[in-house]
Amino acid sequence: MTWIEFIVVVVLIGVLAGLVLPVGGRPKKGTRKLVQARKDMADLASAIAIFRHDNNTLPLWERTLAQTNRDFTFGTFGTSAAVAITNGTGIEANNSEVIRILAMLPVPEGTPSGQDPAKQNPRRVAYFNAISAPDVRSHGIGPDGVFRDPWGNPYILTFDLDGDGKCEAPLYGTVSVAPLIAPVAIWSFGPDGKASLSERTNVGVNLDNILGWR
Repeated sequence: MTWIEFIVVVVLIGVLAGLVLPVGGRPKKGTRKLVQARKDMADLASAIAIFRHDNNTLPLWERTLAQTNRDFTFGTFGTSAAVAITNGTGIEANNSEVIRILAMLPVPEGTPSGQDPAKQNPRRVAYFNAISAPDVRSHGIGPDGVFRDPWGNPYILTFDLDGDGKCEAPLYGTVSVAPLIAPVAIWSFGPDGKASLSERTNVGVNLDNILGWR
């Protein structure tokens, strides 16, 4: 084999490696995001449980706590998410309410005084810490206070406000969180960034949804 032939072989091997390695790396990257999403949900549920233990209440504004006739869902209302998962009736919201109180985040100018995080979190303790996202499409806590999953979609939270030990979650119906360390069911749209209220929970775009209670 001449030097020229040897160099050609080395170059070809390098080109083939460049084509193969990215493909082989995709499952690992996807797995890391799945692990991160489950960690996010576990950390958030734990922060809610500790907050409730310390303050004898939930990290919610008073107007939300008053909705005790039914469970309350923090969905995608007011966000850039393509799928509309909202509370359905009454007050519509995204998870920024919960995150601002748990993480003691400042509220936008002009926010009603009743929605000051310090009012619900008088100890001013940061119960929840997550990375800050540079925009409203990335993983972490965005400039709008919304906590998003590794694929850039808001986490969906349903709180058990009627005290029956179960969460009535949109799409999933009655969810029994066992053990109920916090009266909340948390889930994510998953890798495809999609969910559908018109399809069954374990098929189609809902198949890859990540559920914090499983």
